[in-house]
Parts: sequence; structure tokens; C-alpha cells
Amino acid sequence: MNWWETLIVALSTYATTKSVDFAISLFSEKREFKKQKRGHTFAELEELKNEIGACYELAANWKGYEVKQSTYASLFEGDYKLIGRFSKYPSIANAARDVMHWSMIVASCEKSCSDDLEQNKKDLHTKHKAFLKACEDYLNDLA
Repeated sequence: MNWWETLIVALSTYATTKSVDFAISLFSEKREFKKQKRGHTFAELEELKNEIGACYELAANWKGYEVKQSTYASLFEGDYKLIGRFSKYPSIANAARDVMHWSMIVASCEKSCSDDLEQNKKDLHTKHKAFLKACEDYLNDLA
């Protein structure tokens, strides 16, 4: 083998190796990006679940309205900001909006001592279950 044949073989081997290395790095970057995106989404949804869960638990609690009034005010004050941050997940935002809405209905019934309180709390429970299912479905679709 001449020196130029050796040079051609070496250069073609180097080019092939670099091409394969580049292809592998592209695939691994996509995979890492998807993992990072899923992790970020999971963290965001856990934060939303915590906020909605606190509102749900407060409304589902059987303490008197006077005891819960200040906490209701602080939770309901920024509800549009909370739901608005998650509008990029429409099904989850809609389910969270329903839970917040029914929490407000329960608070209103508690305040006015309405007879519909028990039924409204059952409806709130149903909406909360639907919210949790929407979150789980979205996360399962990401996998």
C-alpha cells in the first residue's frame, strides 16, 4: 500500500467515525431534551396539584365559614393567575378551573348556610377527581 492509499483510508475512516459520532449526539440530545421537558412539566403540574389540592381540601373541610374566610380570600384572590400560568395545558387548565369554580360555590353555600352544601361538596369531589385524572393522562401521554 502506498502512502496516498493509506492517507485515503485514514481520512475516510476519520470522516465515517465523525459522521457516526455526530448522528449519535443528535439522537441523544433529542432524548435528553425530551427528558428535561417531561421533568419540567412534571414539576409544574405537581405545583398546580398542590395549589388546587389546598383549595379543594379547604372547601371540603367541614369547619365553619368564619374560620375559613381569610384563607378562602387569599386562595381565591389570585385564581386567574394560577390557572392562566397553566393555560398551555388546556385540558388541565379547564379541569383546574372547574375545581376552583366549585370551591367558590361551596364557599358561597357555606357563607349563606345553603341546603345545597352537601351536594355541592360531592360535585367538588367529582371535579377534583377529574382534575387529577387530566393531570395523569397528560403525563402518561408525555412518556
